Amino acid sequence: MAGPDDLTRVDYYLDDQLLGRAAAPPFKISFNTSNFPLGQHTFVAVGMTMAGSELRSASRTATFVSADAGWQTAGKIVLPILGVVLVISLLGAGVPMLLGRKTTFHLGEYGPASGAVCSRCGMPFSRHWMSPNMLFGKLERCPHCGKWAIVAAASAAALHQAEARWQADSQQGELEPESEADHLKELVDESRFED
Repeated sequence: MAGPDDLTRVDYYLDDQLLGRAAAPPFKISFNTSNFPLGQHTFVAVGMTMAGSELRSASRTATFVSADAGWQTAGKIVLPILGVVLVISLLGAGVPMLLGRKTTFHLGEYGPASGAVCSRCGMPFSRHWMSPNMLFGKLERCPHCGKWAIVAAASAAALHQAEARWQADSQQGELEPESEADHLKELVDESRFED
């Protein structure tokens, strides 16, 4: 309780019954609500000054609830929020995975989430707007090589270089879409060298 400098003590009342007395700054008391009946209660603090003046605080009302009731109320608030966050996370991660690898790539068309350049094959691709945001970029799968990575939006210059590389490779016929069987064979071949 804040009060004048000549405050000597503060009496705290709960429902007009003396709850406790604080005779030294900072004039605080502690109590356990489980020692009182559940329901609504009124608090008042009465301070005494050195001159004998009585200072009465405004009354405050509080509701004491059981721990179980408190947890139930918190659960009614937190569980729906966690449910919404979980659904959004699952949609963000699941939709791009369900859509799988794109079979066609349209040069220069990147959509609302902009384009990126694959760190493995160096080819450009568009980032999906539903892909999960992972702080430094979006979790994406390259439609050219199939590698999953967290990719940031590429600059216009980087996209232009990757597009030129893609055009050069496609003119040489090197960008045939990789079949799922070829991709699995490549993964098996790469895994031979891992412990």
